[in-house]
This record gives sequence, C-alpha cells and structure tokens, in this order.
Amino acid sequence: MKRLLLLGPVPERSAVGGLPLALANLATELRCLGWQVDAPVFAAPAPTIVAAPGPIAALQRSRWFLRARHTLPAGLRRTLSALLWSAAVRQGMAQNLRWAEEQLVQPDRYDVVLVCPDVNVPGIVALALHRHPHVAVLSLFALAEELRPHLWSLLRRPALHPFYFRAAPAGQIRCAIFASERWRQQALAAGLAAAVAHTIYFGIPVGPLPPRPVLPGRRLLWVGRLTPEKGLHHLLPALPELRREFPGLTLTAVAGEGEPAYRVHIETLIASQGLTGFVHLHPPVPRDDLPALYAGHDALFFHSVFEEPVALVLMEAYAHSIPVVANHVEGSGLVRDGETCRTCQPAEPASVAAAFRRLFADPTATQQMAAAARSLVESKYSLAAMGEAYDRLLSIAYSKDA
Repeated sequence: MKRLLLLGPVPERSAVGGLPLALANLATELRCLGWQVDAPVFAAPAPTIVAAPGPIAALQRSRWFLRARHTLPAGLRRTLSALLWSAAVRQGMAQNLRWAEEQLVQPDRYDVVLVCPDVNVPGIVALALHRHPHVAVLSLFALAEELRPHLWSLLRRPALHPFYFRAAPAGQIRCAIFASERWRQQALAAGLAAAVAHTIYFGIPVGPLPPRPVLPGRRLLWVGRLTPEKGLHHLLPALPELRREFPGLTLTAVAGEGEPAYRVHIETLIASQGLTGFVHLHPPVPRDDLPALYAGHDALFFHSVFEEPVALVLMEAYAHSIPVVANHVEGSGLVRDGETCRTCQPAEPASVAAAFRRLFADPTATQQMAAAARSLVESKYSLAAMGEAYDRLLSIAYSKDA
C-alpha cells in the first residue's frame, strides 16, 4: 500500500470555503485507489480576522479600499496582511510548523508528502522539501508567491521557527500540481521548471438532479465567504433595477464568516439600496445542505478574482443545473457566455442586471445552457477523474524505481 501524508491548509472556521472540501475529496478518492492517506488536523487554528478600530475600520469599509486592495499583487497583499498578525497568531503559525516537523521525523514512514501551501503557514513547502525526499506540492496560487516572495525578509522570524516565512527553493521541487492552468503558468513565471508542473482540476460529485419546486417570484442565490473577492457587493446594487421589473425577486446570501468590516459594508449596502426584507444573509450551512438551496432557487451569482476560476460552488451549481450569472473571464473552461452561463461586468450594476434579465427572458435557452454546464462537469470535473489523475502522477513520480 502506498503511504501519503497530506499537509493541507490550516482549517478555516467558515464551513463554506471549498479548498478543505476539495482536499478531503481527494484523500477519499486516493484511499479508494489503494493509498493510505494521513491527513491530520493542524495543532493551531487559522488566524482569526478581527474588526479594526475606528478610522481603520471605516477605511476598510470604503468602496475605494475594496477596489484598491485587488490592484495589488496577491503576494504583496499576503505580506501586508501578515504584518498585521498578532503575536498570538504568529505563535500559532510557528506551532503548526513544529507540528508538521514532528510528522516528518521519520521520512520512511511515508512514500510521498503532498503539501498544499494555500491558506497554510508561509514556509511549509520549504520545510517539507528539507525534511522528506519525496514531496509533491498541490497549489492554487500560493506556490508562485512562495517561489517569488514579496518582502518576506520583513516577516522572517527564525526565533519563532527556522522555516517561518522561508521561500520555497524551486530547484528542489520534483512535482507540482495546480488546480488550474493559469496558476501553473504563474508558477512557471516565478521560476518553476515546466517539466515538473502539472494541471489537475478539482472534481465534485455529480448525482441525480433533485426536483426543483415551482414557486412564484425570482429567487437568486449567492454562496461564499464575506470577503470582497467573492463579489456580493457587486450584486446588491443591481437588485433595485431587477426588482422594478420583477417585484417578487429576492436574494439568499449564504454567507460564511469573513471580514467584519466587509459585513458592515454589505449590511450598509442592503439598507441604502432599499433591500431590507428582500436580501437574507443566511448563515453558513453544512455542505450536504447546499443541494436543497440550489434546487430552491432560480439563478446563482458567481464572482471570482482569478483568471481561471475553478471554484467548487460554481461547479456544484452547474451539477445541480441552476442557471448562473458570472463575471466575464477570458479563456475560461467553465465560464463561457451563452454556453455554460451568462456573463457580466461586475463593477457595472446595469451589466449585472442585464445578465439576469437575459436568463429570465428565454427559459428554453437557459435550460439548455444549464444542461450543457452539467454535462461539462460530468465529463471533465468529476471526483473519479481527479482521483485517477493524482494516482497516476504520484505513482509515476514516486515509484521505487524513480
């Protein structure tokens, strides 16, 4: 039996986020294919986002700040965020590095260590590469940051742990797996060798479609953490125009724990747009409860800041045949205007409203589009396809003869 240690991300308190679920699904698929997968939980929790005091909180809630923060490179944003971590958070991150080190004391205990740096302790890739001869990296965008760290010298604190904020050495990486081709290209630009970089998309379960109740009105759905990159603040200003045309229109926002200042901004938007009573901020739900929400709504709004979004919420919506309006993305395999969804320019409320109007205006075309989106997920983004691809790649890269 092949033995694998999965050093996944520090778990978030929000249950809505997709990365921990994707890794759990991967572990399950690999076990079905004959792997012994150990995926223990880190010792310390993820950093808790706390409300900033006075003027800083007002700045964080401002529309200018919400737009400006995403003009900065992701690595620089991560560095600036880490500068604000409390001493307790820094100690917790160092504790997680010590815990990971303990798992690697006996290198022959595992054939492969699969480490995911996203939502994880900066420096964990360098630690794994130093402690084990067979390391594979599973990354979204974080590996590119760790290969080309922004200002990490300001954050390195060897007294906390020698690998705290240590950059990953590109030349030591023998296998790196990315959840999208765009993220792979970013890592190549940061110095990773093309021969060791592979793209395997995450998969989701695709089961039979539950019945969709026929109810009056238009019921919109949004699912995500309350952070600006999930785009709820783009949807809300479009709703007054839609409600004038569809008076029964409502929105359910299944809102995972996010940034306190952003929640205040969203609540302010709801009140200022006259949407109180028509927008329901729903608390996070267990993943198993989401299918009922997909079935009970008429359309979903999806927003991503990434060039090639592969979010589980988007794929799940497709699998459940709920029509989707998404922000326009050039060259995406999932976001194709008129084929899998309707697209919009999210910063323009009129564009968002027009995309929903197109969905509602032609029910036949919308149903055909939703069916095509489900077929795409079935053929390319299934759990089985993901598991088999990982099994094949890890087995080849780390066979005893390698």
